[in-house]
Amino acid sequence: LDKAKLRGQVLENGAAGSPALGRFVFQTRGCYACHVAGDPKVRAPRLDHVAATHDAAYLLDSILDPNQSVKTGFLTQEIILPTGKAITGILHRNVSGDGRYDEVIDSDSRSTLYPSGQIEEPRAISAMPAGLEATMSRSELVDLIAYLKTFK
Repeated sequence: LDKAKLRGQVLENGAAGSPALGRFVFQTRGCYACHVAGDPKVRAPRLDHVAATHDAAYLLDSILDPNQSVKTGFLTQEIILPTGKAITGILHRNVSGDGRYDEVIDSDSRSTLYPSGQIEEPRAISAMPAGLEATMSRSELVDLIAYLKTFK
């Protein structure tokens, strides 16, 4: 099922969504780990009043394509390591002060030094992982949007 078709089906069935079931999806799919209110380590935008300023289509689009509209302060980087492996993290250039080393901090907060010039320019992406819709059924997405719409 392509994303455009899934989007249409979820929005079409929005009235059938259960906020209570959506809360369960929110908790079991790990959304709460980053989108938690009052957490001193803010990893994602607060959702306290998200439905007051955004409609169901925006909320769904943020799940289907997290890189489409990223809130300020919640960008991370896709970094291609010298091995060719792509990781999510943060690149700090010239951490040695003399131009010899760049530091990569991965999504698990592990730091690795690489000789300068081995890491290409990273691509800015959302800290929210892409592909979350593949971990949910269509009805779970409908319920999740119904739950998010309660944050007014």
